[in-house]
Amino acid sequence: LLAPRPALPDPLPAPTRHSPCECVYIGTHEPARQLDVVLEGVRQAVAEGVDVRATFIGGRPDDVTRLRGAPGVLSLEAQDRLRFVPPFPRAQLLEQLPAFDVGLSLIPPTDIFRESSPTKLTEYSGAGLTVLASSGIPLQEQFVTESGAGELVRFDPAAIAVGLGQLATEAQRCHGSRRRAARDYALRQLTYDQHVDALLDWVG
Repeated sequence: LLAPRPALPDPLPAPTRHSPCECVYIGTHEPARQLDVVLEGVRQAVAEGVDVRATFIGGRPDDVTRLRGAPGVLSLEAQDRLRFVPPFPRAQLLEQLPAFDVGLSLIPPTDIFRESSPTKLTEYSGAGLTVLASSGIPLQEQFVTESGAGELVRFDPAAIAVGLGQLATEAQRCHGSRRRAARDYALRQLTYDQHVDALLDWVG
């Protein structure tokens, strides 16, 4: 069983049983990540009545300012359906992850990211979060498919909105089985030893 949800310090108040589905993205907010696409997916989901709140952690002030210029972002913040949180210590961050329901591993399938190692997906799974991940990243597709602990969607706003709707509905019903599957898979497969051979094959 997962540990009880920890109390979160400001600016991350602890979710309650009446909270919306709590989603989290951790990482860079630089333009190459195309987070405007993800934010538009959140906006569409909220507009369609999905009970979801997204927290984006780790953005630099200039990147957050740029993203706030995207359509609907300020409105989402005003509704408390979107939060931008600056970076804070990694150890504390990992402690707080179990307080969320869904980890957002939504990566544009461009050449620069296509062969990337899904580090954040690993951290989300290790914390027992269900993941909403984008297709087109081979290792990410493999992890999500094999673990059964999340959903794969195309990297476009409409598909992201649909995925958020599906996982928000699960969160309301209690998706404990997905959370256990995520953690079990992470402990079993997402370890250094499991990928040494693949790494050696890749480097020749």
